[in-house]
Amino acid sequence: MKKIICLFIILISIITISSCVYEETTNEIVIKVEDNVLVWNEYEGAVSYNIYIDNMLTDTVYENSYQLKLKEGTYKIKVNAKTSTSYTGFSNIVEYISDGSLYPDDITKLDAPIIRLENAVLSWNKVHNASEYYIFKNDEYLDTTTLLTYSIEEVPGDKYYVKAFSGMSFSEPSNIITIKEDQDSGKINIFSINDTHGAVSTNANVTGLDKVDTLINSLETDTDYIKVANGDIFQGGYASNVTRGRIFIDVLNEMDFDCFVIGNHEFDWGIEKISVYNDDIIENGEADFPFLGANIVKKSTSTMPEWLEEYTIIENNGLKVGIIGVIGEGLTSSISAEYIEDYKFLDPVPIVENLSKKLRSELNCDSVIVAIHEYETSTNERLATLSGDSRIDAILCAHTHQKINETVTRSDSYKIPVLQSNTKNITVGSINLEFNNGEITKTSTNHYYPSNYSSSTNILDIINNYKDIILEGEKVIGNTNSKLSKTRLGYLAADGMVEFTNSDFACLNTGGVRSTIDAGSITMEDVYEVFPFDNNLIIVEMSGSTLKSFYNAADGYLYFSNNLNINNINNSTTYKICVIDYVYTYYYYQKYFKGLKATELDYYIRDAVVSKIENGV
Repeated sequence: MKKIICLFIILISIITISSCVYEETTNEIVIKVEDNVLVWNEYEGAVSYNIYIDNMLTDTVYENSYQLKLKEGTYKIKVNAKTSTSYTGFSNIVEYISDGSLYPDDITKLDAPIIRLENAVLSWNKVHNASEYYIFKNDEYLDTTTLLTYSIEEVPGDKYYVKAFSGMSFSEPSNIITIKEDQDSGKINIFSINDTHGAVSTNANVTGLDKVDTLINSLETDTDYIKVANGDIFQGGYASNVTRGRIFIDVLNEMDFDCFVIGNHEFDWGIEKISVYNDDIIENGEADFPFLGANIVKKSTSTMPEWLEEYTIIENNGLKVGIIGVIGEGLTSSISAEYIEDYKFLDPVPIVENLSKKLRSELNCDSVIVAIHEYETSTNERLATLSGDSRIDAILCAHTHQKINETVTRSDSYKIPVLQSNTKNITVGSINLEFNNGEITKTSTNHYYPSNYSSSTNILDIINNYKDIILEGEKVIGNTNSKLSKTRLGYLAADGMVEFTNSDFACLNTGGVRSTIDAGSITMEDVYEVFPFDNNLIIVEMSGSTLKSFYNAADGYLYFSNNLNINNINNSTTYKICVIDYVYTYYYYQKYFKGLKATELDYYIRDAVVSKIENGV
């Protein structure tokens, strides 16, 4: 009997001691840390317990304890319980100081999942080493699943994201999906200019942006347009060349342009001259829009220049539009070697594929547009093969100065509209996409003629700030009794180079002559229209035999001075040949200049041309 009584007393003592730690069940959760283990009392009706460390949901467990394995540092920890119907309030907060000794060195960092929403079902990719996925709604923990899908109720304004969990660590949050009202319905309008080549203000030769602005305003009476400048914008006119494009920056800012895609002629002064418009220094001019060039990289690092962006995202009439800007891979050959030697242009299609997927699946864009400074049917056809979240809805082209209004068929039979306008604002264009429940139901592509519109007073006010420079461009330097064709101007330039440098012969590339001059007065602006590039003059000492080989290799792609009769050239005689730097550094001709004495002059081809015109055409 005494033994039974003793056992009873011992049992009562054990129960009493245990109750000193916790009560059997309470309506509150009380936590504390013992030997690096977080412990708490059982909560009646609890299905599981959530561990929050520094306000971050860190783990879900089914016991009343949790081994703490944290990096060295101080942490604040709390717990709540999940019941069959709801979640409890939080426990008390304990401060825990970790020395890091239990933190495992081999924790694998998890990639963040990429989620998408379709038919009220969230789905995401399988994350390597993840054991389960945590769903969050409006920044609050919602549920956990081992699946790759989760059904939701689509309530406008609700936001969802997902984290992968390995049993030891969480990934970063996924992209956020926001439920919209009237999801993916509306109209996207894109307005594009390309290859303006310095035509900023209207004069006798060109139509300027003062008239383009009026045209845009007429389109935006009841809807907004995304505005894209698709490369080769600055180089060409007197005022733009002299100000290195600054006048264009001021005008495009006033016109609320949304992005500027880098073209090959943006490199003509050295691309660094353009980068200053995105350096946060107001005094030297600052663009209110991003410069895009997703496939332009430095050769030394294979990374983009820091002042360029891959894409921009713009809200247009309630829809979210991603615009990717790229340049044609082969256009490096259209740039003087000295200005492109540090850069390369990558194949744009794989880059567009990855960025389009990111824009749709991670950044929730309703539509993705490609603005490419190039017009190649083969490139457009490759872009049309992109499918799923990588698909493209429209293509803006440039570079060839053609008026293009066509389509290319996507893999799902959708016809992608393709647009390019003529140079110098002869035409400009727009693409319109109508959406209904996420599907494009109608497209239209239009060209407009800005010359039919009046000038915008807002733009004229800005242009007037540069009136002294514009007047310099209007200075008359000579006269011609007949129209000067490109061919005639090419030979005039070569003859002028001979006279200006006192060389024996001269030549320049045919592509360097960009326009014609009408009969009548010739102005500085006219010369800049024809010879817009800052091509330095170089004197090369070349033997007659090499000159013959060089001449024969030109094959019609160079203008030679009229005084050159190749049949009268002596093989052993050394001649002074004046060439422009583009020809001297062009890969095809470099072998003819290799090892020869060359002197670069501090003059441009325009200086020789102006001198020739002033002395009489």
